[in-house]
Parts: sequence; structure tokens; C-alpha cells
Amino acid sequence: MFGLFSAKPDMATQKMYTEQAEKAAMFCMHLRQFKSCPPKLGEGAISLDEEANKKELITAITDFIDLNDLSNGDHNAVTDAIINSQSSGGDQSSASSSARAVISVLNMVNLLAKQYSDLYPNSKSMLKMVNQLAKICPGGMLVIFGDDPPIQVQRAFPHFSSMFEHNRFYPELDYKRA
Repeated sequence: MFGLFSAKPDMATQKMYTEQAEKAAMFCMHLRQFKSCPPKLGEGAISLDEEANKKELITAITDFIDLNDLSNGDHNAVTDAIINSQSSGGDQSSASSSARAVISVLNMVNLLAKQYSDLYPNSKSMLKMVNQLAKICPGGMLVIFGDDPPIQVQRAFPHFSSMFEHNRFYPELDYKRA
């Protein structure tokens, strides 16, 4: 309990955050490198080079956010909505499946940035992790959203949106030529 009020997270929490950050970074690097969402087991990847696929994915993301009323930026509500949609047997199309994967990544990056700023602002390890995510994730999400994520995404994931806005043109990485 007292770890929540300390300058840095305890070792178990730090390990969990690191694992989640690595998963998010790998997902975003896959987006950037292959211009496709990582495929679900047994499915083909959705190519984001095709404008129709990109629009379908963005629509699935914004529809999911609207349908589940996730515009308040609540991490737990997003997690619950993802779990409920997977267990309910609803829309299981490739676009919906990829949308849930993207939303999961956005949710995790948003949570890590929020935890850093709210709970551990003096933690050097959290700062380093969030800075690395800030360098990697905007490049991946640019493949999906271009320069401007939809307003639903900005409202549902305010910490990620701030990170995206400040780091989408990170000078050492030329995202536009990726």
C-alpha cells in the first residue's frame, strides 16, 4: 500500500509496467514497420496501406469508443469493455478484432503515462519508460490515424493524445517516410 505514495513503484509493479510497455512498443513498431495490425492467431494481417482498410479500422475504433461510452478516459472502463466485447461473441470481424487490439495498446500507454504523472513523477525508471513509449508509439499510431487521431480517441486516451501531439514528429525518426 505504501508503495503507491513512494517516489517509485515497487519491483513487482515496475516489472508489470515494463512488460506492458514492451508489448505496446512491439505492437506500435509492427504497425510502423509492416503498415499492418499484428494479425490475430489464425487470421491474416490487415494492410493499412489500403485506405479502405484504414477507414474501416478507424471506424471500428471510434464506434467501439462511442458504443461503450469511453470518452471519460477511465482505464478500467476501457478494460471492462474490451473483455465484455470479446466474451459476448459480438462482432468478431478482422477490423473489430484489430480495433480492440489498438484500443488495448492505447489504453495501456495512456495508463502508464497517467501513472507516471500522477503517482510516480520522481521515478527515473518510469520517466525513461514513458519517454521510450513517447518515441515509439506515435510513429506506429501515425500509420492508422495520420497526423490527427479522431476526437473520440483523444477524449478516451488523454495522456496518450498528449504524448502523440508532443512526439509525433520526433526529430530523430522520420515517421513520414516510414
